[in-house]
Amino acid sequence: DAELDNHLQRLEQTFIDREYPDKLVKDAIARARSTDRQQLLQRSPRANGNSAVNLTVAFNGSVPNISRILNRHYTILSQSDRMKEIFSQPPRVSYRRARNIQDRLANAKINKLPENNIGCHPCNASRCQICKSMQAANSAESTNSNYRVNINGDFNCNSSNVVYLLQCNECNAQYIGQTATSFRTRFNNHKSDVAKKPNLPVSRHFSKP
Repeated sequence: DAELDNHLQRLEQTFIDREYPDKLVKDAIARARSTDRQQLLQRSPRANGNSAVNLTVAFNGSVPNISRILNRHYTILSQSDRMKEIFSQPPRVSYRRARNIQDRLANAKINKLPENNIGCHPCNASRCQICKSMQAANSAESTNSNYRVNINGDFNCNSSNVVYLLQCNECNAQYIGQTATSFRTRFNNHKSDVAKKPNLPVSRHFSKP
């Protein structure tokens, strides 16, 4: 009883703190105190003895009254002893919300990547020449400010529409770029630019003696 009183006092204070009416809260707590706990543990009989089978359909304003149609033709269904046993009365129609534009455009369920797939890593294709330059990592850190960014996704040499980081193995200088094409294509363009477009930032750095 002491434990029950403690819980009820905390529950009462919680509702009062949330600005529920004092009288409403106190009356509800009083009813809870006067209720036989053993009675609450017993299974209560169903208040509604209706055994009708539910027919759940998506709501559509242009659809005729389904309940009226089922009631009108229930006599046909009840001519079968088997169906009459299952449907002792006409099915009860209930409606669920139809899919809207948001449901069609946005998936409520987000597919979570396995932990071991998060980050960037080589694609390991047999003929890929970029893999040897791709560093496996799940974060990127600035060598100038120690600012760190977590890589939220699964990226490799074939990934497109990405922001990428190039880092010099000699001096740790870094270059950040973006590409709509695959990273492999963009990286090969950088390599080509070293010879053909020496005035570009990446080209100037790697052209140094």
